[in-house]
Amino acid sequence: MKKTIGWMILLLGMTVNGFTESKKEYAPNSIVGHGKNGFAWGQWTQTIKEAPVKEVRMRLKRIKGGDDAYVNLRFGRKGTALDGGKRVYLKDGKDVLVTWNVGGTSPGNQPLILNAYNCEVKVLKVAVIQN
Repeated sequence: MKKTIGWMILLLGMTVNGFTESKKEYAPNSIVGHGKNGFAWGQWTQTIKEAPVKEVRMRLKRIKGGDDAYVNLRFGRKGTALDGGKRVYLKDGKDVLVTWNVGGTSPGNQPLILNAYNCEVKVLKVAVIQN
């Protein structure tokens, strides 16, 4: 009986945690670039709710630039790049799904900002998963 109750509590906890997670999706269809050497300048910026962020998924497509093209994601203009300073290099013009594991960091009332370097990138879709 005690084992059954323990398993029920564990399963209930897993179900409750599943319901507290939220996923917000965006389809910005915008161009991000660093504004030098003929590239357009732009950032993708999105204000999100003040809650821990588990991960951010983006579907991106490099539209201009070489194999040194990369993007990073941060909270606010002066924040450090998320996921341990992760840079995502975009090697060709195909759509690519990129995931940043944010690990429960809250935005600190700062927007999410995607920056692109040595390129222009089209931001097709974004999903923000928060606890």
